[in-house]
Amino acid sequence: MIRNENRIVQLLDDMDIDDIDIMALGAELLGQSIWVNWPHMYEAKVCTVETEDWKVELGGKNNSEIVKTGCEGNSQAVFMSLIESITEW
Repeated sequence: MIRNENRIVQLLDDMDIDDIDIMALGAELLGQSIWVNWPHMYEAKVCTVETEDWKVELGGKNNSEIVKTGCEGNSQAVFMSLIESITEW
């Protein structure tokens, strides 16, 4: 089993980031199985959904609650660094 973090980026056309309800998106994606690491494809579980300002993840009792926290400091710097590297690519 792979325990490394992976980031999946979804670019949204004609949509302002302020229009996204991160709690609703988290409810839709968190805990779901997805396939990563193309072309070798490993199944992975979505455990965090993140924007520049917010992060939602499973927490609470038995990881059954959606917890929303603000991204600041190092977390925000890492996120922005990843955005920059993708943009430059």
